[in-house]
Amino acid sequence: METGIIEVPMRVNVPDQVLPVNFIFKAKLTTCELIFDPPRLDFGKCPLSESVVCALKVTNPSKLTQKFGFVNLPAEIKIEPQKGFGTLLPDETVELTVRWSPSFVGPGTAALTVSRAPRGR
Repeated sequence: METGIIEVPMRVNVPDQVLPVNFIFKAKLTTCELIFDPPRLDFGKCPLSESVVCALKVTNPSKLTQKFGFVNLPAEIKIEPQKGFGTLLPDETVELTVRWSPSFVGPGTAALTVSRAPRGR
């Protein structure tokens, strides 16, 4: 059975002590991923002078706090709150608003890049 727990037997010899101290060091592994819902955004059709908004949920399934930030965004895309930067506690979900304001006519695609340890925030 896979538990995600590492156990390492340890022995410490203490000066001026006859018996060594034996113990087991335990560590629980956790993931470092973030989950995006939906995994793909579809803004549909939008006139040049308008904007379209989609909701995006970001979940931290880890047992550790994780910082994240959307970096190198195209000029047509804005993410709120906090310009797409934030901190998620373990098992926390936050809902973000992704706004697309097209600057060209016709279909287009863009990739959003997320850093899990953004600098300067």
